[in-house]
Formats: sequence, C-alpha cells, structure tokens
Amino acid sequence: MKMICVSVTRIQNISLCISLKHSSHEITELSGDIEFKLQLEPILNHITKQKLNTSLSSLYQNRKDGVTTRGKMWHTVVDQTVKKLHKELDDMKKENKAELLKQKGDIEEMIGKTDEIIRKATKLQRSNNTMEMRAFRSVIEGQETIKRLNSALIRRSANA
Repeated sequence: MKMICVSVTRIQNISLCISLKHSSHEITELSGDIEFKLQLEPILNHITKQKLNTSLSSLYQNRKDGVTTRGKMWHTVVDQTVKKLHKELDDMKKENKAELLKQKGDIEEMIGKTDEIIRKATKLQRSNNTMEMRAFRSVIEGQETIKRLNSALIRRSANA
C-alpha cells in the first residue's frame, strides 16, 4: 500500500504535495499524475478555446445586435423630432406671414389716409382760408391714423 502524504492535495484530479519540507513520499509517486495532466492540458485548452470563442462570438454578436437595435430606435426618435421641428417652423412661418400681411395692409391704409390728409392740407394752404385751416387742424389732431402712424414710427426708431 502506498503511503500518501497528508500535505498532498487534489487540484483538478491531480495529486500535488503542497509542503516543501515533507519527504515521506517519493516524487516519482506524483510524476504519473503530472504526466496525465500534461496529456489532458491540450484537450482542455482546445475545449476552453472553443467554448470561449463560441461564447465570445455570441456575446459580441448579441452586443452588436443590441447596438444596432438602439441605433435604429435613436434614428427613429431623431427623425420624428426633426419632422416635428420642421412642422413647427412651417406653422411659425405661416403665422408670421399672416401677421406681416396684416401689418402691411394696416400700413398701406395709414399711408392712404395720410396722403389724403396731405392733399387736403395742401389745398387749404393754397386757398389761404385761415378759418378752414384751423378747423382742419383740429380734425387732423383728432385723426386716429396720425396717432397710430406716429406711435408706429416712434416704436420703429426705438427698435432700430
């Protein structure tokens, strides 16, 4: 019967003496286990590499697929956001155009009324009729068009 050292341990089915001081067994008793291990190592490495390669390949492929999926979702979100912003800008353009057309109409109306007032004032001035000129002056001062035109000119010069 072989005597086994109490310091011998089994790691992956291989007997190894973990004590440096024992000499109660022969090194040759363990050499068979070491040779067996050396024969199994290439097989183990091959199996491990195959599993790792397969596992790594599938792991990285899963990661790539996940990135692709998230990328597609992000592109969808970006496209939707761009479309929404384009619509908002188009709506703002329509609103601004409508407002500008309204302001243009108001300004054209004020210019027309102002031209009419200038023609009347010029006609009265040429007639030298001071009574009619005084009466017309009070009419001009009461004109809403003149007040609106003055306030618009004041705002425009303040913003410039």
